[in-house]
Amino acid sequence: MQTGSLGDDSVNAIEVDSLNGVHLAGETDFKILVTKLDGAGAQLWSVTFNSGGEDAALALNIDAFGSIIIAGYATKNLDGSFKPAQDKDYFAMKLDSVGSQQWIYQQGSTSDDAACAVHTDASGDIVLAGYTDGDLFGTLGMRDAFVMKLNAAGSSVSWELQFGSDSDDSADAVQIDLSGYIFVAGFTDGIMGSASLGGADIFVMKLTSEGVPQWTFQSGSTGNDYLAGLRLDSSGFPVVAGTTDGSVDGHMNSGGQDAFAMKLQLAGGASVWSWQGGTTDDDSMHAIGIDASDKIFLVGETLGDIDGFSAVGGWDVLAVKLSSDGLLESGIQRGTDQDDAGKAAGFDRAGNLILAGNTAGAWSGTNAGSLDAFAMKVTWQ
Repeated sequence: MQTGSLGDDSVNAIEVDSLNGVHLAGETDFKILVTKLDGAGAQLWSVTFNSGGEDAALALNIDAFGSIIIAGYATKNLDGSFKPAQDKDYFAMKLDSVGSQQWIYQQGSTSDDAACAVHTDASGDIVLAGYTDGDLFGTLGMRDAFVMKLNAAGSSVSWELQFGSDSDDSADAVQIDLSGYIFVAGFTDGIMGSASLGGADIFVMKLTSEGVPQWTFQSGSTGNDYLAGLRLDSSGFPVVAGTTDGSVDGHMNSGGQDAFAMKLQLAGGASVWSWQGGTTDDDSMHAIGIDASDKIFLVGETLGDIDGFSAVGGWDVLAVKLSSDGLLESGIQRGTDQDDAGKAAGFDRAGNLILAGNTAGAWSGTNAGSLDAFAMKVTWQ
């Protein structure tokens, strides 16, 4: 599936429901885009929302009752009321199973704010994570991370936490385990755990369901390391993935930017294992997925060639498969003759990987504008 406007379009998040419906969230020409496909990739419905400014959905989650929760940012008010400032606000929006809007929750400081991640618990309550350049719940540094819980009706905040170092920080992923514990991950330019390892590091924080921090883990290389995503395996262990231009945990850098992944312990967050790899050129990861067998998939883009594949043109979509023990199993590379990027990963009921992102080219037919959104199913060999 490829679709687009005359402007820039992208899929930034994906989730597959219990009936194999593929839900995509992103942006189209500065509007929020939400689309549902059937298991064969045919569009069932698509809706857009716009504040009259520049808006995007960055995250999506389907709750236990089949409702769709999206989160992101908007520069004006999504409910149509007047908003004088042009800075970004963060928002959460609930849709029913056919894409009809149920409610909007939008808030912000006097500076830029964005909700980068969303997850729901068993009762339908919603946890948002993101960043703020201002004072949402008490400023700590330059750009701070935040996490907060909304009730299922979007009408009240259960708790909220703004946290970070004295430098730039952002919370870019959130997951809730079966016991209600919350795992938040992102990057920091300062100290969130024991010490900074150099440049930007990744962090993972575990909180109770009431938002009380339990531990914070910080890791990285002497270079810059950025989070691509966080998922919990079948035993509830957090697994993170990202991009590094250094050497994480002593691994050898393959050249330029590499992909990396790391599994953490539940108590204290120490590393169980780590992996780093890539081509001899730049590789950049944007998403992680874990299938029903605990196989780990990293999704992003590459300027190089992975084994058995040749670069098609500019940046190509890259997907890497690791075992549950963090061992490299295989990878795939796909692309048009222009730049392509994998931004999101999900799995259908048969265990097939579904990739989504954006392309400046055309997988088939023609490109509608500058960047088009796309989704594709990959049957892994």
